[in-house]
Amino acid sequence: MHTLRLVCALFIAGALALIYGCASAPSADVMRAETATFQLPKRPDADKALVYVVRPSIMGGVVRFNVFLDDQEDKSEVGYTRASQYIYFSVPPGEHKIFSKAENWADIAISVKAGDIVFLQQDPAMGLVMARNTLLRVEETQGKYYVKTLSVGTLIKPDYRGPMPATANAPAAPTAQSLALSKPGAAASASAATFKASAIAAQLGTPMPDDLALVVPSADVPAALSAFSGVWTGKWGLGAGRQHTLVVERIEGRNASLVYSLGQAGPRAAAPNPTFSRVVGAFADDGSLRATLANGATVVYRFADDRRSLVGDWTQNVQHFQGVLERPQLP
Repeated sequence: MHTLRLVCALFIAGALALIYGCASAPSADVMRAETATFQLPKRPDADKALVYVVRPSIMGGVVRFNVFLDDQEDKSEVGYTRASQYIYFSVPPGEHKIFSKAENWADIAISVKAGDIVFLQQDPAMGLVMARNTLLRVEETQGKYYVKTLSVGTLIKPDYRGPMPATANAPAAPTAQSLALSKPGAAASASAATFKASAIAAQLGTPMPDDLALVVPSADVPAALSAFSGVWTGKWGLGAGRQHTLVVERIEGRNASLVYSLGQAGPRAAAPNPTFSRVVGAFADDGSLRATLANGATVVYRFADDRRSLVGDWTQNVQHFQGVLERPQLP
């Protein structure tokens, strides 16, 4: 009797996984009609191919499926998905292997030429501890349909060209803000930038402390780290997300003093009012800036592939938001 109950339980669990975990695409005719006028959010560069990885299933929804190009090293991660998300990234022409990490590693080999668009699908399955995954190639119409109906996941290196050389940690291209803090008389410039930063934050509805003070990074701070210094603005989440301002006030060694500020949120938020906090962040070996907020949430900021904007990830328990932050113009 016990064995029979166990078999039945496993059968029911498997059936539920099939019903709720597997995404069933509509017919080919329906998908062709749905995507007839749809434009993909990203087209390949003239000398590159583009890979879309889609994850239409809701099974294992909160588990990240991390995607890597050509090897399984941290430096080769191009992004990750959760349930009902997709990512994309560029690859040079030639032979490549795409890896997808869940409880297990899945991989698939592709051969591309310039201008190609490849669609791959991550399929989750029940694992011992967390969701497992397989990786398969899907045809264009189905791939475009999924891109149209899913939301974008976390793009770490959308223009990734394979494992980066040591020079990849070069600082971001100079901006008016960073140049102002590196010229003679930088202390005065920092004071002026502090005043303007407070004014911009006020316009965005993200409060700042009265004693906000941007400090010029010292000469012994590596350029790849000092590039974070200054003011960054953006939003958490897609569309009308919550306004966010990050101020990297001071960098000392591999630590950074941050002002983390949020604008007004919707009425259902746990803490909807504009707020700020000062936290100490640390630079990780991969060059990202990481901090833990007072509520236990973690934030991670890393330079996007264009080296001009930051990609931010906010995570607390099973909740996750992403945002793109850019330097505001400081006239």
